[in-house]
Amino acid sequence: MNKKTDYYGIDNALKERIKEFNCIYNLTAIIKDRSISIEEALQKIVDIIP
Repeated sequence: MNKKTDYYGIDNALKERIKEFNCIYNLTAIIKDRSISIEEALQKIVDIIP
């Protein structure tokens, strides 16, 4: 492995982590929103999970 492939692997790993954190953040926002029904919340959760 050379530095270029190392950076490529690290970059991809970081992008995946960002997607995971964004998903968790969005899940938290949905769960905290008391103005929507359980059905709406579950549908929103299904929609954001990759």
